[in-house]
Amino acid sequence: MKFLKFSFIIISMLFISCKENTEKPKPLETKKIEKKKVKKKKKRIYIPETVDYSFNEFLMYFSADSTFQMERVRFPLKVQQMDIYEGELKNKTVFITDYWIKKFLPYDKNNGDYKQDIEIKENEAIISIKGIENGLAVFYEFKKIDDQWFLVTWRDYST
Repeated sequence: MKFLKFSFIIISMLFISCKENTEKPKPLETKKIEKKKVKKKKKRIYIPETVDYSFNEFLMYFSADSTFQMERVRFPLKVQQMDIYEGELKNKTVFITDYWIKKFLPYDKNNGDYKQDIEIKENEAIISIKGIENGLAVFYEFKKIDDQWFLVTWRDYST
């Protein structure tokens, strides 16, 4: 009899403990995380005060520091670009939003694909980049304005 009582208590406990959980699970709490745009701070190259004394020195910094380059371009630029469909130069205005950073070397260069020449006058300089059998031909014009060098225009005859 004791065994029956004991068995009955055990079985009752099993039924009670196995009762179905009717409580709905709580949804997981989610927090919306705002994405922050992180601007990479670019290290600015030290630009010496004497940068405009020599066009070649200016050109070295102009090519190396994009911030300096943007300061030394006279926007909006009035440029000429070859229309390959009509075969003639077309006038075009280049705004700051359309401009691509340029890289030049502060000396004449021939690397097999193109040739870069620099012609410097007192207050003007022209960098000509001509492709070797590839149709590239661009002339970048710089002027010294208020004792500072600026990119003022270019002519692109590339086909």
